Parts: sequence; C-alpha cells; structure tokens
Amino acid sequence: MATTKEQVWEAANAITAEGGKPTLANVRARLGGGSYTDISQHMQSWRAHHRLNAAPRKESAPAPLVERLGEFAGDLWTAALELANGRLQAEREALERLRQEAEQMRQEAVGLADQLAAELDTARATVDRQAAQLAADAETIDQLRETLRTQEQSVAAATYRANISEAARTELQARVDQLTELLRLEQAARQEAEERVRAAVEEAAQLRGRLAAFEQPQE
Repeated sequence: MATTKEQVWEAANAITAEGGKPTLANVRARLGGGSYTDISQHMQSWRAHHRLNAAPRKESAPAPLVERLGEFAGDLWTAALELANGRLQAEREALERLRQEAEQMRQEAVGLADQLAAELDTARATVDRQAAQLAADAETIDQLRETLRTQEQSVAAATYRANISEAARTELQARVDQLTELLRLEQAARQEAEERVRAAVEEAAQLRGRLAAFEQPQE
C-alpha cells in the first residue's frame, strides 16, 4: 500500500513537535516502513509548505515616507536603497537556506542509498541460503525416491512384494510427499524474496537518479 501525503506530513509534524529532525529515515521509521520514493516526494512538499509559512511578510512603504516624498527625495532614495539592500540580503539568506536544505536532502539520499544497499545485501544472503536449502532438499528427495525404487525392484525380483511392510512403505512415501511440499514452499519463498530484491533494486535506481539530480550544479 502506497504511503500517503497525509501520513508523511503527520509523521514529520510529530517528529518536529518532539524536538527531533524529520529526516527521510526518521519519518520512515515513524511510519514503520514505506517506499523511500513516496516519502521523499511528500517530504519535499512538506518542506516547501514550511518555507512558505516561515517566509517574512512584505510591507508597504511607511506613511511618513510617502507624505514627505516630494520634500525629501534624497531621503526616499536612501531609504529605497536600504530597502533594496535588505531585500537582497533576505533573498541571499533564503537562497542559502534552500542550498542547505538541498544539501541536507542529498545527504539523506546518500544515507538512504547506503541503508538500501545493506538491505539488498541481506536479501541476497537470504536468497542464497534458501537456494542452498532447496538444493539440499532436492537431493534428499532424489535419494528417497531412489531408495523407494530400489526397494520396489528388489521386492519384485524376489517375489516378496506381498511381504513388504505396508506401514514402512507408507511412511517412506509420506516422507517423500512431505519433502516435496517443503521444496514447493521454499521455492515460493525464494520467488517472493527475489521479487523483493527486484523491487529494492528498482527503488535504489530511483534514489540514485534523485541523488544525481541533487548533485548537479545550480545555475
């Protein structure tokens, strides 16, 4: 199930209210999981919303300055320059905040990529263990089947089929059936693990693309 914008915003607001830092990893931990791509997109809109609310309000020129416009043109020019310089400084500060936020998001993306790489390694190790277990179980089943065939051939050759212990033969067949079912279940589990690995690889590729976009120089 996809992570919604409301869930991500609620988690980020809760972390901020508790005095924490709403990084992508912290938000995902708060949610108990979720897609890195979805969380990253919703966190961008959350940060933009907070930047907009935190932006200073623009004010009109003071009334005394307007009244004395004709008489004190020089003062007006000086005040205009100061106002322009103040706005320029505010814009520089806003640009610096945006740069810092972009750097923060880049670092978070790098951290998430590292975390995802570790999860991929764990998933691959799990798949390898399951593959080894599948091979061992398949070999055991082949051995049991060969044993069953050998016993049947021996009984047929010696005409002792009527004396075969039906209970032993039934138990052996049940063991074969049990291991066959186990092999089927493990094959299904391995297929599911491989699907998770493929999904994680696709998500890692998306994160790398986003990381590459962050690392491009700003014009």
